[in-house]
Amino acid sequence: MKAKQIIVALVIAAHVGAAQGQSQVELNNQAREARLSAEAKLDKVQTSLMAKQPADAKSKLQKALLAWDSFVDRECEFETMKTVGGTIHGMLVAYCEARLTDQRATDFERMLSDCQQESGPSCPLASSRRSSDSAKQELEKADRKLNQVYTDLIKKLRADAKPKLQTAQLSWIRFRDQECDFETTAASRETRPVALASCQARLTGLRAGDLDKMLQECGPEGDLSCPPLAN
Repeated sequence: MKAKQIIVALVIAAHVGAAQGQSQVELNNQAREARLSAEAKLDKVQTSLMAKQPADAKSKLQKALLAWDSFVDRECEFETMKTVGGTIHGMLVAYCEARLTDQRATDFERMLSDCQQESGPSCPLASSRRSSDSAKQELEKADRKLNQVYTDLIKKLRADAKPKLQTAQLSWIRFRDQECDFETTAASRETRPVALASCQARLTGLRAGDLDKMLQECGPEGDLSCPPLAN
């Protein structure tokens, strides 16, 4: 199910719950439980992943984790700013945090699975099984896509929403750089530039996809699941 559809379903569920006698406090508690469940899942898998890292990689992973936390805060602030001051705002923020936290936990599960199939200090290591030119071209292509989607999206936003997206995007860039620094810890001096470009291209492509979904799913009229759009 698409992210917008999930949030719309949650908004509908909130209204249905209210109609069935559930208070907003109860609905907020349900959202809080969803966030806590996602956080518990992430804590478990990141603890397992951290245990497999040498000291230098642990330090880099910790920095990536802090950068991710900052990004989640900024991204959810942007995504839910339309409901600020409303009774469902806290619920939507909690569900936004739960969604992103669950995505991060899934990423770590994939990474942990890959690590378990590797031997020695080569994990984590972004793929470097390509030429330098190929990795560079892939990153340039992903950058062009992200820049275009970001530009198209910010043009559709209300004036007060633009700084929120800009802040979230800068926070994401810091996360991407910290994450790829961690993922390429075990790369040699010769292979690191290729591995770094490959990692950045992968994450940049994912971010472009996320923003493109937001751009496509938010119509000009907008709704509670979309950031504030210009009329």
